[in-house]
Amino acid sequence: MEEMTYVDENTGAIYSDETFSADVDLFAAAQRSMADCPLFVGREQLSTDDIINRELTIISFDFAIKRKDEKNEDGSTHKVEVINPVTGQPEKYGVCIFAEYPNKYYSSGTVATKLYNTLCAATKGTPQKTSQLLAAQGGLVVKFYKPSGKRYITVDVLRKGTYKPE
Repeated sequence: MEEMTYVDENTGAIYSDETFSADVDLFAAAQRSMADCPLFVGREQLSTDDIINRELTIISFDFAIKRKDEKNEDGSTHKVEVINPVTGQPEKYGVCIFAEYPNKYYSSGTVATKLYNTLCAATKGTPQKTSQLLAAQGGLVVKFYKPSGKRYITVDVLRKGTYKPE
């Protein structure tokens, strides 16, 4: 019997009966494949109401691809990536984890996303490496709030945190 193979369209890797591994949690693998951001996996989303006007400690962050609904001919919708017209690259938004809610994530707006970009630029590193340093330094205590009469949420960086990674 001829051996069957599968070629991964994303990576070009070739899989066969010889490379098969039964030691895989397929549910976890499926969750990872559906997540735009590693911080989503195994976590629930916080709402703005959960965090507004509270002092919270950011201990980790990353970026997810922005998506929007686009209508199909039959009236249904599907998600498409939002493309930056200047760069031609997908637009991204920030996602963070707070020490106070380690099993949840918060999808950040423009102001917090700018903060995360600034932190990566300061370290000249990836969000993952910068988050490791951020946690090692105790995190950042921030406060998200809505300015009077405005529709957007902003964030103040208050001080270094006291978070201690395990």
